[in-house]
Amino acid sequence: MSALHTAEKIALLVANAWEKRSTNGLRDVLAADFEYASQWVFDTMRGADTYVDYLTSKFNAIQRSCCNINVKNTRYSDTLIEIDLEQSMTDTVKVVMLQLTISNGKITRADMCAPAFRQLP
Repeated sequence: MSALHTAEKIALLVANAWEKRSTNGLRDVLAADFEYASQWVFDTMRGADTYVDYLTSKFNAIQRSCCNINVKNTRYSDTLIEIDLEQSMTDTVKVVMLQLTISNGKITRADMCAPAFRQLP
């Protein structure tokens, strides 16, 4: 990918990361001052390397579990990407949304939240 990534390319890369459970190439699209927050966690995670390490561990845990996560829908504008993730377990299906803020071809912030926080049509 080029130094300046489009929202469409970033959306595809992140969606593929979740589908394949792989962080390959993800670090290249994260800003140096990247932040990650989750509606279900109290602290904001700071730093691209910290997030990649966290997501690698998360993907490993998903692969070891009986849980399956699939990308259901992806929406994007020039500055915002929203990816719906469906988590399927034995008797439960839940949908969460990964919302990514884009600036200068990099992801500056990611928020894991309920789909009710959707901003894009």
